[in-house]
Amino acid sequence: MNHRVALTVFLIAVLTAAVPGQTSSAWLVSVSATVAVGFSPKDIALDPANGDIYVADSGSAMVSVISGLTNAVVANVSVGIEPDSIGLDPANGGIYVTNGGSDTVSVISGSNNNLVATVPVGSGPAEIEFDPANGNLYVGNYQTDSVSVISGSTNTVVANVTVGANPVGVVYDSANGNVYVVNSGSDTVSVVSGSNNSVVATITVGIGADRIEFDPGNGDIYVGNYDSDTVSIISGSNNSVVATVRVGAEPHVIEYDPADGDIYVANFGSYSISVISGTNNSVIATVTVGSGADRIAFDTADGIIYVTNLNSNTTSVISSTNDSVLATVGVGTTPVGVAFDPANGDAYVANFGSDTVSVLSIGPASTQSSSASPQAPGYPWYAVGAVLVALVAVAIFVGWRRQTPRTRASGPTSVTRRAPFPNPC
Repeated sequence: MNHRVALTVFLIAVLTAAVPGQTSSAWLVSVSATVAVGFSPKDIALDPANGDIYVADSGSAMVSVISGLTNAVVANVSVGIEPDSIGLDPANGGIYVTNGGSDTVSVISGSNNNLVATVPVGSGPAEIEFDPANGNLYVGNYQTDSVSVISGSTNTVVANVTVGANPVGVVYDSANGNVYVVNSGSDTVSVVSGSNNSVVATITVGIGADRIEFDPGNGDIYVGNYDSDTVSIISGSNNSVVATVRVGAEPHVIEYDPADGDIYVANFGSYSISVISGTNNSVIATVTVGSGADRIAFDTADGIIYVTNLNSNTTSVISSTNDSVLATVGVGTTPVGVAFDPANGDAYVANFGSDTVSVLSIGPASTQSSSASPQAPGYPWYAVGAVLVALVAVAIFVGWRRQTPRTRASGPTSVTRRAPFPNPC
């Protein structure tokens, strides 16, 4: 082989090995276990204190407890009817489960996974949030337009706060000590003071206000408006809307990524994730995912984001480094919840339609087999491809020039050439 051709091929090989994001250095994602749980699992949460994963089985009035060490069910705890949402109280080690069908909150001990209390609340309890400053838990009661305040020390209701119509989401603002409640029926956010449990402000947001999230980096509160395809941004310093950001269709869930300070919005109706910069509150990326983007979980150490796609029975795995999809993994039917365990590096997906939890494992290609092989963050594939094509063209041209003899005829401009693209052998 011509020396220049060999040199060019060598350069191509070096470039391919050096460019990050090639399949040879890829990470792999796979379903490493499928755990059978109760009927219609709806929510899932990790207790970092004991390493267990708690699954609210809405169809069987039960919470399944999965060990993060063995990925097996170690306990089944009977709770109220239609368990809906799970919250944690790290101060007392309790796991709090709202039961939408029995208007109660079940309290499970994280030390022995036993039921230790059942607390009556308002009608249709939905989400629950812990306030570490006062040790209380706040429960939005969808049907009674109220918030029940539960003392974490006594597990009793210490206040009932009237808010807007149909409260669905609750979030705590660690900067000002207030609790923000999004009211889907009145398109407002009620601000409840954590010091006296009274409403101190009511803020009008977009149509179909659905979910809410706090950004501790900038002190703002983000509200997804399901029917107006926007996110309202509220300043925690003055409790007023400071921006309204257009996102995808039917924004459903909003999560803050502490690794990069951005806000990730799952757009249920447009198969996408909108990424809002926490610095300037503008959309900086739109990532296409599966149908019915629903829930989000973060692996902040590795810069990985998991998104459940409810209608396509998949989970999208996204790199937060460049906001691109690394893999799409098939899971169970109707995945509705996801939680990440930093202790074992696995993600847990609750499958509402198949009564299972899919355990997703991610790791280097050399140490793990997989059904999906994502590219690690790196240069775009089309840029690498363009460079390789150019180098191959140079190699062919150089080889052709070197292997083409020229014989002059009697005229000074007459040249006889061999056919192009000679056999390199």
